[in-house]
Amino acid sequence: MNYYMGYRRNQIGMEIAMDKLAFLDSCLGRVVASDYRELMRVTESTELLRMCKLATVASMARKESGRAFYRRSDYPEPNPELKKTLVMWKENNKPSFSWAVIRENCAGIG
Repeated sequence: MNYYMGYRRNQIGMEIAMDKLAFLDSCLGRVVASDYRELMRVTESTELLRMCKLATVASMARKESGRAFYRRSDYPEPNPELKKTLVMWKENNKPSFSWAVIRENCAGIG
């Protein structure tokens, strides 16, 4: 994730990251835990893998730079039409996403 999904990323690197994450996902069936501590570490690693896959999918869907902490070398400038937030959820056991409009004035929230 640090190499392919670091502060500078592009579509090709993110596709490589997804391939590597898919490989790790295919190995999950062979992971075993012999005590509660190892079980917790396996659970944590499984959730970390899921988070990495979701972050990669979200970054691949966002075809711009400048609104987050990373820069896309293949889309170096922000797109003014994409002033939206990516909302993700699981549908049919696969990640789905949609774009939601960011409200400029959020007074009264919180």
